[in-house]
Amino acid sequence: MDLKKRIEMARAGARYGIISQIERDKARNLDQCLASYAKLKGKKYLNDDAFEDLVWVLKKKLLIKESGIEDLRLRLKREQKSDDDAESALMKLAEFSYIEQFEKKLGVNADSTELIKLQTLLAIKGLEFSIEKIKDLIEKVRRRKNRRLLEEYVFSTQPQSIAAAIRQFLFHLPNPSPDLIRDLASLLKEGGFEEISEFSDGEGLRRYLETEMFKIQADIEIETFERILISEEDYISINSLDRLSGLEFEQFLSNLFERMGYTVEQTRITGDQGADLVAVKFGERTVVQAKRFGGSVGNKAVQEVVAAKALYKADKAIVVTNNFFTTPAQELAKANAVELIDREALSRLLSSY
Repeated sequence: MDLKKRIEMARAGARYGIISQIERDKARNLDQCLASYAKLKGKKYLNDDAFEDLVWVLKKKLLIKESGIEDLRLRLKREQKSDDDAESALMKLAEFSYIEQFEKKLGVNADSTELIKLQTLLAIKGLEFSIEKIKDLIEKVRRRKNRRLLEEYVFSTQPQSIAAAIRQFLFHLPNPSPDLIRDLASLLKEGGFEEISEFSDGEGLRRYLETEMFKIQADIEIETFERILISEEDYISINSLDRLSGLEFEQFLSNLFERMGYTVEQTRITGDQGADLVAVKFGERTVVQAKRFGGSVGNKAVQEVVAAKALYKADKAIVVTNNFFTTPAQELAKANAVELIDREALSRLLSSY
């Protein structure tokens, strides 16, 4: 599936997710719907995509007309300014370091018991927050950290054009989420590129970036293929992986994920509890199960990595094999949101990295 299609699906999913939350909360009027939205997303109204999604939902619920959109935007800006001022003061407090350390060590998917402990600790320190507010603050810490990383990735080579900046972006993040594309658009605006001046709004810039990414990704694939052909280094083929031992295959995957921009730790020979690698990029933790098999991989590998995802408090789970997956394994993976990388998909990664 190409980048444009993935982004369109993510946008549609986000909009219907908002509708589902509103219906669960039985929200009937505008204020109730805004409160329901804030519960789901935090108060992320003001970037172009988020506001467009919110307005789309409110129109669908017949709660806003075209003439009321600008008044809503101004209202939300005032509320956001007040919230931002309060949070800016909060982030300067020494006690805020507890939230930062919580995000660093336990991530955004910590279980409710750990969140309650953090809530209790903050209350002892004089900061009273609801669990929803604490989740929102943890997410903001993650986004702020990711933005700093993104800025480092994009501007480390001092790109002189938007195209050069996009290349750097895609080198580190070949499958970016819509949130990361929005962050890139914001960074490029701040970077003072001349090409930016022709875009009057963030939505136009985002669409331009998506189009350029699609073109540049195709160019990168051809350039990578050419580099492989003329390189004097041995090319690692998918067939050569068949000769590796299980541990050698794990080490190979560790190196591959590092080339893909992840920070990787191996769980090593024993006690891995279904995860051979834990890979982290942009605050997202991924458990990886490596299966160098002579035959098809079945349900057990999927079951193991699902358990490992919970144990390691990961956001994502992947099983990688040099072979293929049985139909039941594919069905089980789909039901549990586990990504499967089979022989063909792994071969494509070898060509790209």
